[in-house]
This record gives sequence, structure tokens and C-alpha cells, in this order.
Amino acid sequence: MSLNKNLNLFFEKYNYYIIGLILIFAFFLRILYLNYDSMWIDETLSAVSAKAILEQGYPILDSGASYERSLLFHYVMAFFMLIFGANDFGARFISVIFGVLTVYLGYLYGRKFIGGNFAPYAFAILLAVSSLEIIYSKQARFYQGFQFFYFLSFYLFYKFIILKERFFKKRYQDLLSLLISTLLAMHLQFMGYIIVPLFILIYLINNFDFKKKFNLLKNKYFWIISIIGIIFMLYIIFRLSGKLNSINSLRYLVYANAYIDYVFKYWIVFAFFILGFIVSLYKNFRFNFSFFLYFAIPFFGIFFIQTFGSRYVYFALFGLLFYVAYLFEKLHLKLVIFILFLIFYSGTLFDFNGIKEPLYDSSMPLADYKGAYTFVVNQNYTTPLVTTWSPGALWYGKGADYLIYYSISGLPGSFLINNQTGRSTFTNSSIIYNSSQIPTEYIFVLDEQANRKIKPSFLREILSNCTTSYNSYNIKVFDCVK
Repeated sequence: MSLNKNLNLFFEKYNYYIIGLILIFAFFLRILYLNYDSMWIDETLSAVSAKAILEQGYPILDSGASYERSLLFHYVMAFFMLIFGANDFGARFISVIFGVLTVYLGYLYGRKFIGGNFAPYAFAILLAVSSLEIIYSKQARFYQGFQFFYFLSFYLFYKFIILKERFFKKRYQDLLSLLISTLLAMHLQFMGYIIVPLFILIYLINNFDFKKKFNLLKNKYFWIISIIGIIFMLYIIFRLSGKLNSINSLRYLVYANAYIDYVFKYWIVFAFFILGFIVSLYKNFRFNFSFFLYFAIPFFGIFFIQTFGSRYVYFALFGLLFYVAYLFEKLHLKLVIFILFLIFYSGTLFDFNGIKEPLYDSSMPLADYKGAYTFVVNQNYTTPLVTTWSPGALWYGKGADYLIYYSISGLPGSFLINNQTGRSTFTNSSIIYNSSQIPTEYIFVLDEQANRKIKPSFLREILSNCTTSYNSYNIKVFDCVK
């Protein structure tokens, strides 16, 4: 009996045990050192908002403003903080849950859309040990939740609408589950709104016979759906038209190169993806072409966002690894090749060293806010605290008296400033725009991102009479006298 047949019998016999062990392992990788590393800047936004929910029942910030982005997500985060404590572990636990659910969703994708006995486990394992999947499953932010609901929505749509299969006894229950999943994806990220036009496109691909084009043109539903799609595309073009000048076009080109390098950094993974996608088209063209468009269109659309952020495109890794697993299902000696693949890429795409100290890219600036503000609190300073990131000061300390203004994204305006009060949105700190507003004596916390982006002459004035009292990863605390 061949090795593949023996494997098939083994997977059939121990199916529930195998996927159970994979999910336990995925949970272990995601919960390990969950409280160890300091939050990066975006995480502190969600953590402070969830803490406000615990204290007041609604994310009302110190300035009186409310942080209403992804509101349901932050309520669930607050629930876990109620259980585990208002700390990094409690705030991040919700993403651990979504990370494990994503691994199980990968298993379901493998069973439903790839087939065979090996691919479902291969896909689940790839998601379980992927460095990026682990990193985003350990963040107090909604990125992992968005990836889960984005691809769950496709799974339910294809199963209930295209294949007309059932899960619940009543069809309206199936449709309701699809609607809830889609709405949650939209709630977590604005990108989720693209799901609706993509569903329209996928429906057209799978339900019309394009060989009979003349009959198609006579179909009124085709014209209704096409008009909706055209209106949506015109809206996107209109939104982008004011931005597509020569300067922005150059920036978008730079972003595109950075995003492609970020996702397809390892050439052999990209090669496996391409080969798997090609092979898949021969087996089931309509499904695989539909699924490819579902994650490829928003992936390339992100190139036109004005600010660069790898967190915006990482969701597409689910689709990439799907086709990597697809190829493994078709290979001889698949288990041997799969093990060699994981061993060869340990330390890169599958970086177990990053579980404790994740290797963030430049768009996710990390600094030891936890250490810096713990130091400030322990020193019991009576002088005013000046900071360059007020949510970090509030989460790890007691807040800040002053916030140095600078543009984090390089674009005008700042969400850190309450337009009604002119003070810090999250901590109600006074905003310092120039050196004349700096207090006579103060403690100054400076992170590396601000050090790079604050105007050098302004920064020199701030630090002109300062001595370093604390120095940690990408952050310093200074004792200053004006």
C-alpha cells in the first residue's frame, strides 16, 4: 500500500484528534508570551477604549470624546479584560480567539474547496505556525477578527448562495448567518464594504453561461447587477481621482512595491502559490477564479491608500496559503515535502523566535512604552509629563500633562486632537505646537517614531536642557529644565 493511501486512512481514522491537536497547538503559540511585549501604538488605542468601557459602560475618553470605531469588538475586548484583568493579556485575548478560529476556518476551506485528506490539515498547520498569523493573533486590535469574518463571509456565501447547500434547518437562518458575518467584517474594517460588490461579481461568474452571451444580454438581472457594479466602480474612481496626481502616483508605486515585497517576500512560497493556483483552475475554474478575485482585488486596491500599513494587506495571506496547501495535496510524497517546507522556512515565514518578541515592520512602530511609563510611575515625579504618544501614557501610566504635536502619517490633521476642545483626544493633555508652550521643568518621554518625524529644530529645542534617565527599546525618558 502506498504512503499516500496509508496517510489517507490515518487521517480518516483520527480526523477529530488531528484537527484538535492543531487547534491546541495554534492556541498555545498565540497565548505564549501574550503579556510579555509592550503594545505598539495602535494597540493602545483599542486598549484605552476598552478600559473606558469597563469603567463607564461606553468608550468615553478623558477628553469627553468617544472612540466608536469597531464598537462591538471593543465591548468583547472589555469582556475579556473583565475576566483576565485590564492588562495586555486581557486586551489581547480576543485576537487569540479569532486566530484559533481562523485556523479552524482554514481546515473547513480545505475540506470543502480543496478536497483530499491532506490539504485541510496542511492549510490549518500553515495558518497555525505562520509568523504573521501569530503576530496579528497576539494584538489588541481588530485585524485578526477582520480576516476571520472576511473569509468566513466568502465561505458562507459560496456554500449557501452559489452551491445552494444548507447548514441550518431553515434557509433564512443560513442567510442570516451570512448577513451577520458580512456586517461584522464591515464593522471591523472599512475594507469590508467591498465584500458586497465582490459577491455580485462572484455570483455573475458562477451563475451565468458566458458562452451564451446574447441570452445573457437579454437577462434583466444581469443588467441590474451590472449597473450596481458600474456605479460602485465609478464611486471608487471618483474617490481616487483627486489623489491620482504625479506626486501621489509615485507614492502609490512605492507602496505597491513595499506591499508586494511584504506578502511575497519568500520566492518559493510565491512559487508554490502560483503553481497551486494554476493547478486549482484545472479542477474547479469558477470557484478558484472567484476566490482569487475575492482577496486579490482588495489587496491591489490597498496600494491606493494614502498611508502605508502592512496590517492592511496581511489578511490576503489566508488566500495565498490556501493555494500553497492546494499544491501540496497534488504532490507525491506530500507529507515529506511539507515537513521539509516547514523546516526550510522556520525562522523566516514561520518564525518561532518572533513569538516572544514579534518582528514588526516599519509601518508598525514598536517601542517599550510599558517599561518607560512603568519607570515614570515608579519614580513618583511631581513635574509635568510631556509625551509624544498619549494613549501609551494612559494605558501604562497615569496619562500625560502635555502632548507634542506631530503628524504620525505625514498627512495634515490628527485624530489625536479633539477638534472641539483642542486637547488630546485620549488623555485630555494640552497640545504643544512650539517651544514657547513647553513648561519650565518637565519629564519628557520620546519614542523613536516621534524622534524621526518631529521637526529637528523643534526637537533640539525640547531636548536642549535634558538628561536621559531611562533608555529602552526605541524609547527614552528625559529629565528636562527649560
